[in-house]
Amino acid sequence: MIPAEVWKYDTKTILEALHNCIAHQDYSANSRIVVTEEKDSLCFENAGSFFEGSFEDYIRGQRTPARYRNPFLVQAMVNLKMIDTQGYGIHSMFLSQRNRCLPMPDYESTKEKVVLRIPGTVIDEDYSKMLLENTSIGLDEAVLLDALQKKKPLSVEAVKLLKKEGLVEGRGKNIFISKYVALATNQEMEHSQAKGLSNTNYRNIILDYLKDYGELSKRKVLEMLDPHLPKNLDDKQKKYKVENLLAAMRRDGIVVCQKSKWSLKK
Repeated sequence: MIPAEVWKYDTKTILEALHNCIAHQDYSANSRIVVTEEKDSLCFENAGSFFEGSFEDYIRGQRTPARYRNPFLVQAMVNLKMIDTQGYGIHSMFLSQRNRCLPMPDYESTKEKVVLRIPGTVIDEDYSKMLLENTSIGLDEAVLLDALQKKKPLSVEAVKLLKKEGLVEGRGKNIFISKYVALATNQEMEHSQAKGLSNTNYRNIILDYLKDYGELSKRKVLEMLDPHLPKNLDDKQKKYKVENLLAAMRRDGIVVCQKSKWSLKK
């Protein structure tokens, strides 16, 4: 449990999502707007694709739509103060989730419909702790960290930004919260497990075994190192790391491989 209590859903966010569905529905499809309460989220569906740009364009609240699918309906809703015309609706939903330390909204858009899911529970406790303890984290960084907790791919530029802010460490797909964040949020153990041991430590484990028992298969090396490898690596990544480690030890003249068995070079 994170040390805070919040409503599962923010009323303003629910209304914003519903009003957006009404304003941007493709009424020529003769379809209904569907709102579904799922186990851990609210799901909003409306007919028609995202009409002006993409939802990412509006997260920062810096873009104003140039046109609307239903301009007269939109104007009526603006007059009733149900929505605004400045493109702040999506921005306010994302900002609300960030301030409440909950996962960001998710959009899916096709030619037929737009689906919005608003999470109501924590996905990764580390993410929520990070936002609770680091109030200086901006919306841009929060959105990228949210993608990280949802196992979505991050661009090179996104990773560089998070590293520049001291929020993550690692390389490639093995990205995890930084030592600075781990210390600030009492997650030293999680950080240590995500980071794993140094290559020097892995080498020493292998060398100690070879000195005692003479030889090792690659499968045995993987089994032996597995408890110490970064927890966020999948099986394929773990195998690749072990192969690179053994290859480096062979290049350094430390071990040799004969008949699929590794042993110390004499």
